Amino acid sequence: MGPRRRITAAASAFALTGCVAVATGAAAAPAKPEIVAVPSGGSITVHWRGNGHGHGMSQYGARGAAIKGLNAAKIVAFYFPGTTLATLPSSRIRVNLSEAPADTTVFAGTSGLALTGYETLPTTGYRYFRLVPSRTGLRLQGQREGKWHSLKNGLPARADFHSSVHWVQALLADGSSTRYHGRIGAVRVGSGEATVNRLSLDQYVQGSVPREVPTSWEPAAIRAQAIAARSYAEAVRASAGTGSKWDICDTTMCQAYGGMAHYSAAGQLLYTDDHDVLTDNANRVLRYEGAPVLAQYSASNGGATVYGGEPYLVGKSDPYDSSVSGDPYLQQSRKVTESSLASYFHLKKVTSIEITKRDGNGPWGGRIVSAVVNGTTPAGKKAHLSTTGFDLGTATGVWTDYLRFS
Repeated sequence: MGPRRRITAAASAFALTGCVAVATGAAAAPAKPEIVAVPSGGSITVHWRGNGHGHGMSQYGARGAAIKGLNAAKIVAFYFPGTTLATLPSSRIRVNLSEAPADTTVFAGTSGLALTGYETLPTTGYRYFRLVPSRTGLRLQGQREGKWHSLKNGLPARADFHSSVHWVQALLADGSSTRYHGRIGAVRVGSGEATVNRLSLDQYVQGSVPREVPTSWEPAAIRAQAIAARSYAEAVRASAGTGSKWDICDTTMCQAYGGMAHYSAAGQLLYTDDHDVLTDNANRVLRYEGAPVLAQYSASNGGATVYGGEPYLVGKSDPYDSSVSGDPYLQQSRKVTESSLASYFHLKKVTSIEITKRDGNGPWGGRIVSAVVNGTTPAGKKAHLSTTGFDLGTATGVWTDYLRFS
């Protein structure tokens, strides 16, 4: 099982630019504005729903849909309307490994371990091999009895370790290590280098899905996650600029990816990838009018998706992200003091919060689109500050605009 996730990809940028937009067909402002009085020197309670940006698929919603009997194709069709499923030829992807040390370092002793530009590496006497910057290219070094020895100079600006068993074990900066399918290599970036894993798109999905959702979930939810992860990766790969040295990162700024198997510094196996996530969906991706789909997803949408700037990322009520799925993010709350609100909005006092418009999707009338914070300035003048749901969320320490105050 992997950690619960938070925000995917370029999803972060969309969260800043798209979430306050109102989806086509969203309801108008409520007939009566919601006005919450803020007691002087006291506090109010903010309630919120969801975890993440809410674009595209809710992972808990996908589970809820699977529990209700929907298969993976129907789940992704609900969350990405207007898209179609297609089968890709087998293809490869390049992943930037964020936890690698400054110099790309791999374990020696792997069967048939070789390096482009050097070929088969020594099988005994060395613990690690690494690539270090050298002029405009790279230098190969080997560690023996705790000391690094130069094995070859003048390597090009990119070189890859590969093996006859089709995986390479890389040392990470914290002393732990990960086995990765395919190749592990270095590519020069400025005066340094980056470590890049080159592998098949399906092998990448095997290492991504278990880091995103528990593989003990219903098979249809796991397969829907696999389709979304593969589609997202394909879209990001397609948008990589000419000359880009990798296609995607391995963190939740893109989507989580953990390789084939991860080990502690002491050598204890901590987790593995899962080949079963490819069952009935190998090489399957979503397309919209023939183009790759940026299949964004987040842990929970709280009962309604959010418009995300694409025709297939719509805002609408989600009947599947409900208590049936075990979603812990359907309603959380915290107290917020009047003084902290006043400080955030640079006021002397806040007297009330007036919600002037919601998007109309889901419980509570949906997410807050616009609001007014009423109070007094430090000079004692009345203030009426227009704001957004996200700004209110930030003011109350919550990263969402799906809010209700009491």
